[in-house]
Amino acid sequence: FDLYLKAAKQGDAKAQLNVGLMYLKGTGTGESYAEAHRWFLALADRGDPRGQFHLAVMYAGGLGLEKNLKEAARLYELAANQGYALAQFSLGVAYLNAIGVESDAAAAARWFRKAAEQGNADAQLNLGIAYARGAGVEQNLASAAEWYARAAKQGMQKAQQLLDGLPQKYRDATKP
Repeated sequence: FDLYLKAAKQGDAKAQLNVGLMYLKGTGTGESYAEAHRWFLALADRGDPRGQFHLAVMYAGGLGLEKNLKEAARLYELAANQGYALAQFSLGVAYLNAIGVESDAAAAARWFRKAAEQGNADAQLNLGIAYARGAGVEQNLASAAEWYARAAKQGMQKAQQLLDGLPQKYRDATKP
């Protein structure tokens, strides 16, 4: 912690992120939401998507801050627009469940796709579900199988279960 803190005070962005996370979780130091907020805010103010994302998490969970789902969604979107996969996934969840934004299944699917294409297994699973249900995208069981298979290859048991529940012809298409 002390080495990260020293580097963070010198402006090292990765160290600032780590110090914020350590304060947030109480790892190597006492838990302090105020200090976590300070370090994430410093990153977010510089346009760093990791700082924006973790600040959004704090707002979404009311961690040391008044819970503010609209602010969380705004920060997720800032980070998502910079290609940060965790923020893209979280923004997809926000649109899917109307958390800080209006419900929009098509927007959710678009954000899930962006994160899924970067290898985010949770987004791959959710995109597969969207295709299976026709939620925000045209229903397409072949596409659902493809995204389930990608998530399953990363160890997501739920994706494997959903893939197994599809007709055989779709499961067979995902095998090499």
